[in-house]
Amino acid sequence: MRILLGNNPYCIVEMNNNQRQITPVLYDSVFPEWNVSFEFFICDLNKNIIKCSIYDRKQFSIDRLLGYIELPVSSLIDRQQQQ
Repeated sequence: MRILLGNNPYCIVEMNNNQRQITPVLYDSVFPEWNVSFEFFICDLNKNIIKCSIYDRKQFSIDRLLGYIELPVSSLIDRQQQQ
């Protein structure tokens, strides 16, 4: 009998609500790491927003939102240039 069960997480990555990529589901995972890359078309660094939403895949009900974050693309570019 299993007492602790992990979630079945997957991530939806969206750019400005019109470009979307989805990771594979990692079944029974407590600390998921996807190690995948996505490409998005960026029009304006100062206006583009990226949103990452983590969901728990449910077999017999609606998938549950675990959390999300929204970031301006410019903040990600600035961090990469600082490294």
